[in-house]
Amino acid sequence: MSQSSPFMDKIIALVEPGGSLVRQWPLGGGISCTTTAVEIELPDGQRRKLVVRQVGQWSFENYPNSAKNEFELLRYLDDFGITVAVPRFVDLSCDLLDRPYLVLNYVEGSPDLTVDDRTQRVTIMAENLAKIHSVDVAHPALAFMKPTAINIRPAGDRFDEDLQEGKIRSVLESFFGQVAENRYTFRHGDYWPGNMVWNDDQLAAVIDWEETSIGDPLFDVAIARLDVLWAYGEEAMLTFTNAYQAKVDLDYTFLPWWDLRVSLRPMLNIAAWATSFPLLGRPDVTSDSMTSGHRWFVDVAIDQLRHSKG
Repeated sequence: MSQSSPFMDKIIALVEPGGSLVRQWPLGGGISCTTTAVEIELPDGQRRKLVVRQVGQWSFENYPNSAKNEFELLRYLDDFGITVAVPRFVDLSCDLLDRPYLVLNYVEGSPDLTVDDRTQRVTIMAENLAKIHSVDVAHPALAFMKPTAINIRPAGDRFDEDLQEGKIRSVLESFFGQVAENRYTFRHGDYWPGNMVWNDDQLAAVIDWEETSIGDPLFDVAIARLDVLWAYGEEAMLTFTNAYQAKVDLDYTFLPWWDLRVSLRPMLNIAAWATSFPLLGRPDVTSDSMTSGHRWFVDVAIDQLRHSKG
């Protein structure tokens, strides 16, 4: 977002009439959006922080309604009681900026991964994911979402054999026709510790809802399991899994299949994924440690899947 103060002043006037800009600073966003935090002063002297998220060029070209959909989704999730950044305003006109944008309340906190009590942290994560999966998929705010049937992530130009991609795909395909899917639910799509904003020990918000879908909830569970393993270790991963299973009655027979399915996500890209962890206070999590953890995760899943089917 190439914003001068006049543009930001106009945005502020739409959201908080009479408010004036005190400062602004960039936040992360990647290719999907450009995100700017602003602090404003209200006429009575109070100060408030907001976040302006402008849809990225790629997202705008491929998903032109993404800003509207995200605004309606976040508003519904907030009403439902999910911890999200509360949406305040959406502008689809492209009159002020060249692409749509939405404005959210700023969430105080951070997705810091240096927590001491990992059991408490992952238990809260699991219970919150269970609540996310209880969202009403028939609600009008989710009308833009179509169910996503079980699938195997398409392969790239070559296999990542450091991560055993060929082996993983072979096992996934051999069991594909046997997987019994659970009742479809709303899914976050990238539920990992880096998308949890914490204020002390309280979950302040779950962020980055851009990969939401409707499908088997074990997809989300498996994503979280692998990332919790990387961030907090095997014991924390098992604690997360047990806490979720205590809340949600599903058929977990094919959780190992979903573990293998999500293990395809970092193929040929694990070094880039590893760059996120030092930014979250964990320089000890490296591409080497992630590769090692990934291999263990995959080997256990394959063993469990083959054992469960005799």
